[in-house]
Amino acid sequence: MLRPANRTVEQLYYTYCGSACGSPDSCSAAGRPALNCKDYFIQALQMFYSAQELNDMLEDVGFQDVTHKTVFYGMLGFHRAVKPAA
Repeated sequence: MLRPANRTVEQLYYTYCGSACGSPDSCSAAGRPALNCKDYFIQALQMFYSAQELNDMLEDVGFQDVTHKTVFYGMLGFHRAVKPAA
């Protein structure tokens, strides 16, 4: 999972995830711990790397030929990196 690079897609993503996580809360009359879990989930998503940030990080630690492909408007990504020979 990645943080979408497009701010509009990112906000729509968080809104959707928040509403999807919020539905079980209201249906089951869950208490504060369930609401805290929803908040934690959204905050965790916001800390994910974007595809380019993950590429840069892989290159910074020495990987070569780093590439990526994203799907679902950048919410999921597939990265490929080659570890140099020792």
